[in-house]
Amino acid sequence: MGGASGPHYQSRMMNLTWLADTVKQCRDANVPLFVKQDSGRTPGEQGRIPDELWVRQFPKIIIRELPQKGVG
Repeated sequence: MGGASGPHYQSRMMNLTWLADTVKQCRDANVPLFVKQDSGRTPGEQGRIPDELWVRQFPKIIIRELPQKGVG
């Protein structure tokens, strides 16, 4: 998740209260969350995001074999 970037980012600033609430909900539910960036001219910047909300988690990938149709 992250804020808008580029030349018109100021009209779409990320709400840090909303980010804090989302981080809390994901932590409470044990759901991985990746915070990409704050709103700003340059993509990928931490900007105004406090360190405790700068979450960089990825979900675990589970690969399972699918049963083959027509076998067995």
